[in-house]
Amino acid sequence: MLGMMLVKEVKQLLRERSELLTLLLMPVILITILGSALQGMTSPGAAGAGQLEAAVVIEEPLDVSLAQFQDLLEAEGMPPEMQETLLEEAAAVSVPEMFTEMLQSLEEDGVLEVSIIDDAADVPDDAAGVWEFDEGYRVDTWQQMFLQDEVPEPVIVRVDSQLGIIEGITGAFFEELNWQKEAAYLAMQEETPVPEAVQTEVETRQLDNRSVITSFDYYTAGMAVMFVLYTATFLASTAHTERRTYVFQRLLTSNVPLWLYVAGKGGAGVLLALVQLTVIFSFSSLVFGVSFQSLGLTAVIALGLALTVGSLAMLLTAVNYRLRNEQATALFASAGVTILAFLGGSFFNVSQLSETMAFIGRMLPNGAAMQSLLAVMGGAGAELIYPMFVSVFAFCILCIVAAMLVFPRKEDV
Repeated sequence: MLGMMLVKEVKQLLRERSELLTLLLMPVILITILGSALQGMTSPGAAGAGQLEAAVVIEEPLDVSLAQFQDLLEAEGMPPEMQETLLEEAAAVSVPEMFTEMLQSLEEDGVLEVSIIDDAADVPDDAAGVWEFDEGYRVDTWQQMFLQDEVPEPVIVRVDSQLGIIEGITGAFFEELNWQKEAAYLAMQEETPVPEAVQTEVETRQLDNRSVITSFDYYTAGMAVMFVLYTATFLASTAHTERRTYVFQRLLTSNVPLWLYVAGKGGAGVLLALVQLTVIFSFSSLVFGVSFQSLGLTAVIALGLALTVGSLAMLLTAVNYRLRNEQATALFASAGVTILAFLGGSFFNVSQLSETMAFIGRMLPNGAAMQSLLAVMGGAGAELIYPMFVSVFAFCILCIVAAMLVFPRKEDV
């Protein structure tokens, strides 16, 4: 019976050709306009047009760390000659200095603009990536490297989820660092010279020859997650039309359960949202070269977003029937969608305004879906889209339960 309700909804949608064309063509037009107007920017609102701003926080000077390490060696009863040797080797393999040197080489190549600071509070708000080396990190690393002590706490890395290159830089460096530590340990065991540190090289064009998010990438994701919300208002409006034209009453006389009617609206919302996202993504990929690094993850994100639209359509339909008008749908279409799109980052990166607004945006299903899409475009894996599942699942359950509670009983319709 649910299949019959979906067929009814599809036939109803096909009669509304002008609204359908608006839902499918308007996001494409806006992507073209906004993407072209801001072409060349790495991310709308970001400073710079080709370089990523990054910061390295080193909270403790090298000489202070060396003095602390020397105190540890003395406490171990190590001879002065060996202490001097280990201190020289420790300075040569200091992780923050090696990492900073690697980043500065990327800066010379025009990939990054790196700031070296000693206080996390001074990190620029628009930094695409921030690496924090806490106090005592060098000493912990040297203890593990030379004295076989416990593994130190990991480096704190804050990464803008829109940029996969930051993760690539981090992973490449520390994978090679682990190899170097193993080589140093084996050399010490065999009493041979510690091998010279190998210069770390990072391939910054490994993600389909793209290292940053372009304006077309950004607005493809932004307009997609924004306009699918209008699909929910469109379906809720058709439900009000069905009530006004007595279509709904005829369904009731056929003993169609109320929950099945509402579920039909939700199912139609899922189907229409998937069609809408397919059109947007296909157009952007073919015309603007927008690349989704993982089609599987993109499909999962699209499905989650479509389920959000379906559950929202159910709730708006229920509210319309409860109020016996479509004022709630009109209010959501005029103000609600705009507010959600603003907080979700569809227009620009709201993290530049405040971390609180950025956090709120990531909690919203449209904001979580947008960040997940940008992460996939940048080459990220499945681990970065897990938060979207939590947000979407919670939102869908909330909307479905609310719709069932709000929808009037049969005798009240």
